[in-house]
Amino acid sequence: MLTFPTSWAEIRPLLDEALDLAPRDLEPWLRQLEVTRPDSAREVRRLLELNSRLDAQGFMEGPPLLPPQVRSLSGQRIGAYTLDSMLGAGGMGTVWLAHRSDGRFEGSVAIKLLNVALIGRPNEQRFAREGSLLARLEHPNIARLADAGVAENSQPYLVLEYVEGGESIDAHCERMRLDITARIRLFLDVLAAVAHAHSRLVVHRDLKPPNILVTPAGVVKLLDFGIAALLAANSETSDLTREVGQPLTPEYAAPEQLARGSITTATDIYALGLVLFVLLVGQHPRGAEASKTRLDILRVALEREIPAPSTVVADPKLRSTLQGDLDNIIAKALKRDPDERYPTAAAFADDLKRYLAHEPVQARPDSLMYRSSKFLRRNAAAVVMSSAVALLLTATAVFAVWQMYTARLQTVNARYEARRAEASSEFMSLVFEEVGSGGTPLSLEQLLDRGVQLLERQNGGDPAVLSHMLVQASRRYKDLGRIEKHLQVLERAVALAKTADAPEVLATALCAGVHAEVERGHSEAARERLREANAALARVRNPATESQVDCMRASAEILLEDKQDPVALEVLANARRMLEETGSTRGLQYTSVLADTGYVYYRTGRYAEALAMARADVEAFERNGRGGTVGMTIVLGNIATTLYQLGEIRAADERFEANLKRETANVSGSLRGRGAVNRGSLLLRLERFDQAKAMLEMGASTAREDGSSSSEMFALITLARLQIRHGDIGDAEQTISQLSDEHFTSAPAVVHDNQETIAAVRIELELARGNLPAARAQADALLAKIGYPQKRDIPLLKILLPTLARLALAEQDSARAQSYAMDALSIARAIARPGGHSADVGEALLLVCKARQLGGKPPGRSDIEAAVGNLQAALGPEHSLTRDAKAML
Repeated sequence: MLTFPTSWAEIRPLLDEALDLAPRDLEPWLRQLEVTRPDSAREVRRLLELNSRLDAQGFMEGPPLLPPQVRSLSGQRIGAYTLDSMLGAGGMGTVWLAHRSDGRFEGSVAIKLLNVALIGRPNEQRFAREGSLLARLEHPNIARLADAGVAENSQPYLVLEYVEGGESIDAHCERMRLDITARIRLFLDVLAAVAHAHSRLVVHRDLKPPNILVTPAGVVKLLDFGIAALLAANSETSDLTREVGQPLTPEYAAPEQLARGSITTATDIYALGLVLFVLLVGQHPRGAEASKTRLDILRVALEREIPAPSTVVADPKLRSTLQGDLDNIIAKALKRDPDERYPTAAAFADDLKRYLAHEPVQARPDSLMYRSSKFLRRNAAAVVMSSAVALLLTATAVFAVWQMYTARLQTVNARYEARRAEASSEFMSLVFEEVGSGGTPLSLEQLLDRGVQLLERQNGGDPAVLSHMLVQASRRYKDLGRIEKHLQVLERAVALAKTADAPEVLATALCAGVHAEVERGHSEAARERLREANAALARVRNPATESQVDCMRASAEILLEDKQDPVALEVLANARRMLEETGSTRGLQYTSVLADTGYVYYRTGRYAEALAMARADVEAFERNGRGGTVGMTIVLGNIATTLYQLGEIRAADERFEANLKRETANVSGSLRGRGAVNRGSLLLRLERFDQAKAMLEMGASTAREDGSSSSEMFALITLARLQIRHGDIGDAEQTISQLSDEHFTSAPAVVHDNQETIAAVRIELELARGNLPAARAQADALLAKIGYPQKRDIPLLKILLPTLARLALAEQDSARAQSYAMDALSIARAIARPGGHSADVGEALLLVCKARQLGGKPPGRSDIEAAVGNLQAALGPEHSLTRDAKAML
């Protein structure tokens, strides 16, 4: 048998395997090694015996027995830095907390030193290469290289960004109790960092949660490119790899990495898939097997499939969330064959963004249906022929019976549809004849008033047709914000449908008014409408898709009132699917379903999804030739309002400005009043107080005239917050007094639904007065009532937490202020779009920095810079918050 001289590169992985083995497995393993590689076996036995003797002497039971040169480095100067304390030690060297000694800037850094015992080629060369790699990487989510050099004793060092207070990404997610969406958004920052490294031809090769830290401000920082390899192969890199070996963490290594195969960007994609699995599920997919030897892990990786995330969780709600797209996305990242994984980190990120936006993802499961579709493509002709024969034989047997039934049904329906079409045509011609006779153009509302009169005059003899036409007219009143007229016309439609004994038309008329009743604060009236509509629809053997969808939208509205938003979304998804399957996507009903879905997302704080749905709605309007309609104006306004909630205030303002001409031309004063409330809240955020006040007062007055209690409530709450921030305490007290049952006598439910938000405004008022004990008492009562922090009402907390942080700062309670500010930051980051600039993120970061400063702990410069960047982009350079943040620099 031929044997070769052993080297450390050969022995090290064998020793690692031996040390990982259980005592009962070690001797059989060594005997097997002696058969194949006797020299290596002898060296491994010698090192194991040495390890046993060191264990017997208590080695590793106390502090690390570092070389004297290392143990005595505290206080010494390395270049322009002074070492303070050791942060950690590893095979390559030690990491020290240090500070700059030449007075150029304050703050801490991390200095990585190569072990003195390892100085010299190839390790020194490898260490130097790590510095050159890091120097290429400039990304906010990668711990940056600040400096590099060689100490007086010829010891190379790297000066790295010190991630103060950072914790591993999995621990951060658990401690903050982040939901699935927030965890994915955090992981998207990891993918952005890896994509940047890959674009610089750098592969990390050791991606795992401990190498992915999250700062107290919620910023991801990717660490340790010490084992990264340049994709551009060269002889030096290859020599180093052979001589030093392949450092890795087996439980996060790709199969090709365990087998010492080629390392590519796909290797990092696999590790990222495992990290995402751990973040979403809370455990490693291999469970206990993840801690076995490298050989065992390799065997498992090659022989066993990674389980789908949804199959290893016990929580039914979490299992339901993971099933489908997330299972498929992770499965694609964890393919054994590197060529089948995502080609880039950006592609991985794109699929996750599609998931968040509820768009089809690229990852496909290897399902029976998928394999069948492939079979059909390969054998299309034969399958079509055989299927056609079978279908023909079956259809012939039932055709005769079905023909008799449908003939009668089609005759009745044809007469009804013909009459409806005739009525619509008459309506349009008569309306425009009437309009021309006056000599003065009519507003949209006046046009509708005239149209309703004409409908009554022309179609009074056909109550079923008239009822249907009135329902359609009522929807246009609703678009204009005229809630009372909308309901009046619907009541007439309901009466006519009952007279005609037309249950399907009756159901449609009843369901069309559910949202308006909720808007007025008449929740029980809305529920009664839905109950009566469902009873009427149950009498119809084959209700039209239009009628079913109308009542599905009404059901979703009631479900949202009952805080069952996941079920409401499911109902709306079914309605959308029904319209798409029947090809009914060109009418207003389809765009209304999209708008309703966006509204549910908006109401529940899922603003990125609301924005995606609003943009889908815009595409549908334009595709169907409705780009210049009132409905399109409303949807564009929804986009502006959603951008505001995402924290992108200036972008929202630009959208509102773009809509201004459309509103002037197309929209009634009532609808402009509703938009004025939204615009007023935005102008308040931009500190344009006079304009904001005028908008809010107009919006409140218009909503009151129209009976839209919920819009009036929102206007008054926002107006009170404006008055508080502007220092008009007396006016604020008067406005807050209107937020009561005495003012909303016809809609007490609106007061009840907004009582927590009203309480938050009262806390702001007491804080502005300087009455801190009263503010604290109200704050504690409100937090107890809403079950904070266990229960998470995101729209409310978005308003409340910054106020509570300011209250704690005024009380000189730094710990409490930091807790509130950090939670506000977590929420803001979860809401903000990747790569966007959020005023909410900037404000929360500023509050975090102030809380730390109050506690005597200087805030990190990177956090202040991030606050300035977000605030300046979202609010402008002259905003008070931006100036405040700049002052901290």
